[in-house]
Amino acid sequence: MPRPAPGYTLLELVVVLAVLGAVTALVAPAAIRGIDRWQARLAMDDVEQQFARLPVLARDLGISAELSDDAPWPARLPPVSVEGVELRFLSPLRLHSNGVCDGGRIRVLRGEARFDADVLPPFCRLEWSAP
Repeated sequence: MPRPAPGYTLLELVVVLAVLGAVTALVAPAAIRGIDRWQARLAMDDVEQQFARLPVLARDLGISAELSDDAPWPARLPPVSVEGVELRFLSPLRLHSNGVCDGGRIRVLRGEARFDADVLPPFCRLEWSAP
């Protein structure tokens, strides 16, 4: 009687692929959510860094300004800009030429996600509200 060739049968390969597919279907959504949270955190960190530099820039450039959705952004002050993020001022933010920030409240929109933060005086540090 001839000996069967070594290797795997088609049925064994199909079973292994089905198991791998089931595991991937369980793990992939959690991995995608984790990546989305990581990207949102990076965007929030970028916004924090840019707000932290506003008082320094205002002092160095000698600019006093009120930042709000209604007022145009001061021409000499670089805008707070993060790719994929929209910034809204919930209350006006006042910058003084001595580098002091009076504080305010902002909303950061990233896709469907919404993050609110208090802008704390005197250095424009952001304190994020719980979502």
